[in-house]
Amino acid sequence: MAVGPRPRGSPLFLALLLLAVLASQPALSSILAVYPAGVGVDEVAPPLTLHEAGAPASIGENGTSAEVNYTITTNYYDAVAYSTFDDGFAGWYYTEYDPDGVLYGYWWSGGYVSLSGRNVPTGYGAYGAHALYTVLEFTSYNIVSMTLNISVNVYRDWFTDQDTAITIFIYNYNTSTVEYVVGQITVPYSFIGITGWQTYSFPVDWRPTPGYTYLLVLYYNVSYGLYFFGLVGSYNYDVMFDNVSLTVYTSTYSAANVEALNLTLAEGAYNVSLVLVGVSGQGNATVTLANGAYASTSIRVVNGSAVAGQTSWVPFNASDTLLSSGLVLVDASLNPGDTLTLDLLVVYTNGAVVVVYPVRLTLSTP
Repeated sequence: MAVGPRPRGSPLFLALLLLAVLASQPALSSILAVYPAGVGVDEVAPPLTLHEAGAPASIGENGTSAEVNYTITTNYYDAVAYSTFDDGFAGWYYTEYDPDGVLYGYWWSGGYVSLSGRNVPTGYGAYGAHALYTVLEFTSYNIVSMTLNISVNVYRDWFTDQDTAITIFIYNYNTSTVEYVVGQITVPYSFIGITGWQTYSFPVDWRPTPGYTYLLVLYYNVSYGLYFFGLVGSYNYDVMFDNVSLTVYTSTYSAANVEALNLTLAEGAYNVSLVLVGVSGQGNATVTLANGAYASTSIRVVNGSAVAGQTSWVPFNASDTLLSSGLVLVDASLNPGDTLTLDLLVVYTNGAVVVVYPVRLTLSTP
């Protein structure tokens, strides 16, 4: 079990907290080492190497370059980039309003996350609130329909004085407003025990505006514990989430969470980023970098033109299971017959040395 980020403050400040979480790492400096395929790598045993992941890839000598070719055959994708929590809590963030310091956000090694309370005090009404949230990634706005699915498991060991609600909503980062309430799951005040995993499905009659940033928020309103026949009613609870997905069906070819490459660190600690250096063809794509604990901002290509050309920096550390390997993840949407090629650099640095690997990513349709 690992404890996730725990900033203090009201959930009303989600947008400000997201800015802090995604703040950039130190800039590149010092010595630059470039390892193009087949040039001077025989004598090098690099700490970071590239490997094939879910997409077909040709890996260069010593794992220092790659060419990835992926054909998109589907017309749907998941706008939640990190939905299963199998390898960590990358891409998800946590905030709270917690007067007595008893609320927490957890990642559990079984592959799920939770909003948890320990010794929540007695009282009347709402004690506080906390939330998990992630950035929604939309690569196509030719949307036919959307559906949100989520698995929830609730444990509570004592009564509360009112029903407690899990609210799922979409937050507009640009306007700082709750734009759409997806649904609500209610835990009755009289509940004690564990519900077991249950899956909920919500149709989403909302559409994103191109160019805006949206957060999917899992919000839990926490009740005080209840006095019962003279007994003190402080209590513990876990509201656990897994398999959170927002499936977007489109009128074009589209796919999400395509595992383009695996990055494995054999030794040391480095910051890693992706840089876009060339685009050709037509289509929309986002490219992100994630390990078990962190996810970068996205490189974005819209209608064949670069909108954002570099990810934020992601820390890798060979001595930490969650940080020792990661994935280059791609979301894309293309019209029939289109091909989109992205020339990327994988850049990593320990502050003294900067190393650059070339990667070519080609996306196509049948």
